[in-house]
Amino acid sequence: PVAPYLFSLPRNHPLFTFDRGIAVLLIAAAALVRPEDAATIPPALRHAAFVWVGFIAAGACSLASVRDVAPSARVLVDAFVLPALLAFAVLRCLDLPRSLPWLHTATCVACIYSAAVGVAEIVTVQDLLPLPGAGAYFDTGIGLPRVNGPFQTNHSFALIGLIALLLLWFLRRTIGSELRLWQRALHWIG
Repeated sequence: PVAPYLFSLPRNHPLFTFDRGIAVLLIAAAALVRPEDAATIPPALRHAAFVWVGFIAAGACSLASVRDVAPSARVLVDAFVLPALLAFAVLRCLDLPRSLPWLHTATCVACIYSAAVGVAEIVTVQDLLPLPGAGAYFDTGIGLPRVNGPFQTNHSFALIGLIALLLLWFLRRTIGSELRLWQRALHWIG
């Protein structure tokens, strides 16, 4: 979560971001996998991919009615195209059953880090990782700051937190009893 803050160039309107760089590297890795070594993508996921492509196409068509296309196109690519390409790269290159404990551990660490940044922002009442256009807001209704954690907006912080929680629950149920004691403790903390 801190990588986009550190690796965005130029800082004001970044063309290169850490997320985009990782996406390009993983897509290149997926393209280099020999067909006989690639994992088979299940038919249900293949069907979901076609639906997702249709969704992206509809989003791209909606850009015709936007005055300033660049910010909307950036959101379309960053929020919808890159995650789909990353999912393809992961499904093509990664032995998922064997990699689930590692993915679970990485997700727990990212959740703990994000939560720690959020708590620190609540305590200090300031944005610790100020991104362009970001900022902490004070909610007068509850008397607490609405922090953004290591993300640009506070609603992203909340939404990513919810998705990460659901992912952790899914991974824990999928892995079952194969987690070591330290991984179970990390899961509980994360």
